[in-house]
Amino acid sequence: MNIFYKLLSVASAAFFIASAQAQNAGTVTSHAFAIGKGAGTTGYTSLLCGSAQLAVGQSAADPICKTITGDWTLSAAGAATLATVNANVGSFGSATNCPAFTVNAKGLITAASATTCTPAIGSVTGLATGVATFLATPSSANLRAALTDEVGTGAAYFVGGALGTPASGTATNLTGLPPSGLTAQNAFTFLGNNTSGSASPTAVDIATLTAKASPASTDLVIISDQAASGAWKKASVSSLASAGSVGSLNGLTGALSIAAGAGISVTPAGSTITVAATGAPYMSVQQNSNQSLTSSLQKVTFDTVILNPQTAWSTVNHNFNPQVAGTYNACANVTFVGTLAVGSSLVVSLSKNGTGSIVSEGFGNEAAANAAQSVSTCTLVTMNGSTDTLEVDAASTGATPTTGGGGVPYRVTFSANFVGP
Repeated sequence: MNIFYKLLSVASAAFFIASAQAQNAGTVTSHAFAIGKGAGTTGYTSLLCGSAQLAVGQSAADPICKTITGDWTLSAAGAATLATVNANVGSFGSATNCPAFTVNAKGLITAASATTCTPAIGSVTGLATGVATFLATPSSANLRAALTDEVGTGAAYFVGGALGTPASGTATNLTGLPPSGLTAQNAFTFLGNNTSGSASPTAVDIATLTAKASPASTDLVIISDQAASGAWKKASVSSLASAGSVGSLNGLTGALSIAAGAGISVTPAGSTITVAATGAPYMSVQQNSNQSLTSSLQKVTFDTVILNPQTAWSTVNHNFNPQVAGTYNACANVTFVGTLAVGSSLVVSLSKNGTGSIVSEGFGNEAAANAAQSVSTCTLVTMNGSTDTLEVDAASTGATPTTGGGGVPYRVTFSANFVGP
């Protein structure tokens, strides 16, 4: 543009000179410039330029006409036109695109375009500490370093990811937790707070709870309502006692607890009904082969068991060892045979906890030589339900006495049964 203005200045000067020289005598070519010859020289010459030409001054020479070339042109009307150096015209750049220009040595833009802005993260300023590092390498560790209020360490988790084992947490708003996800409990326990105040629930074993000897009528129990698909419900002790399915004995209602081996008697309308409890020990044994005896007491062995439902009779030790404490009725019968002189003594005893610890004894004398003769004894004896045993002992002063179990069945027998606590 500076060249353009300079050329216009030269053209204007030439015009004014030509106007001044036109006052001299002579002829000037039509539409030409008059060119002076210098001081002291008469006359002038003319310079005729073609359409859209300019007179260009020369150093120590006459101006010459030149057609303008280069980065702009001039019309005959005097309009200057810049040459097109970039056909890509329009607006460039936006919020996401950056403009790109090519500029030549004359300062002209020869190319223009727009491209996506991709600045290097390291050249972006104003970011908080660690943010540039995270943007360049978006790892969990770099994200945690860029945050200022993070808690804990480890990898970042999203919906559907495995949470792992956090150090702690509050599960107030957690839903959908299956029973299998709970911590395993001890067998046959239920989870609850069995304290008088607020506390975390613990596994409670019913067997370890404090027993209440005499429940009040208002005390509550949990029941499974079978008429409602087994739904858990509560019931008071009094309602259980008065339930239609609960019978009464002598005006007493509710569940009756009878210890093993015990019995209960009621008297409706003057009649006595005895209800025997299950589990009461009893037994009956006999001897089916003869056993040699001496004049000293020795244990009688019984080789045939008639009754022994609670296995209180030991076929190894040949004694009665009931596991329910209480009073027992015991009876023994021994028939003596063998070489027995008239008047020979015959003794049968019931011994507790070993031979000779007699609790009952029966005596007899041989009435006829070598004749079979029976001696019996019965008694009520208290047993402790654990270590106490009861056995049959026998002795005779005869020459070669024996028991008569091998002769006639049921000659040598022993039986015992529970009668009460």
